[in-house]
Amino acid sequence: HNIDALKSIIPDGFPRVLVEDYEYDAWYLKMAQFLGGFVSVLALVALLLVWKYRKTKTMVFAQPIFLELILIGYYLNCIAATLFAYKPSQPICIGINWLYLIGFTMELLPVLVKQTAMNQLLSSPSEHTRLSRKTMLLKVAGVLAMIVAYLIVWTWVDPSTVEQIRRFNNIDSTVEVDLSCAPKSRLWLTIASTYLAAILVATAVLAFQSRHVMKHVKHVNEFNSLATMVYSRFLFGGLRGFCYLTLYVESKMHYNFLVSLQSCISTFDALFA
Repeated sequence: HNIDALKSIIPDGFPRVLVEDYEYDAWYLKMAQFLGGFVSVLALVALLLVWKYRKTKTMVFAQPIFLELILIGYYLNCIAATLFAYKPSQPICIGINWLYLIGFTMELLPVLVKQTAMNQLLSSPSEHTRLSRKTMLLKVAGVLAMIVAYLIVWTWVDPSTVEQIRRFNNIDSTVEVDLSCAPKSRLWLTIASTYLAAILVATAVLAFQSRHVMKHVKHVNEFNSLATMVYSRFLFGGLRGFCYLTLYVESKMHYNFLVSLQSCISTFDALFA
């Protein structure tokens, strides 16, 4: 009689059974890890080539220090994309935050600073206006220092840890459990995401505005490459943001497949930019 009474109280589908649905040996995660590692090597090779040919006329005009900063940013982002495809742990979670924020800043901030300075130079009525590489580098270093300070505070106060994501399956009364990285407060991620979106939009808008200035200066070909890089970054950044939002809503797609997709998007972003 007691069992019958309990059955009448407990809703259908209960008790539920926890099912760990990690599958970190899946082929798509292995592919994401391979692509991330491969493109990381390409970025490192490109960085070494820029350093080797830094004294050539083309490199001197482009200011190799800015190219080196951009390539270091791509390298850090590729490493972060590779780590994203591995099973989460606290060191990996913290490392991804550091690599993404610093890498993203080193990719786009030098472009933003240099584009702004070049626009001012080419729009200036004075023929004596010159670019100050020291001033531009100080601006990049200042923002980068603030990002590092933010990451230190974030890591000290509320470091990202491994959390469980549970999806209820009403068909077989199970709860599928996945792992992800997240701090206790979502505010840290919100601030970081807002900063990344702001610098990405600002760089894209500036690149679009620069075309009106650059079309009259035929010998400045560098901005065509920079604009292509920025537009590519904007496109892939939007795709990655869509993937990121999808990870935290109910989806019929496997969580780890979405993780590998986001990792591959980040890798292809660095490859095609």
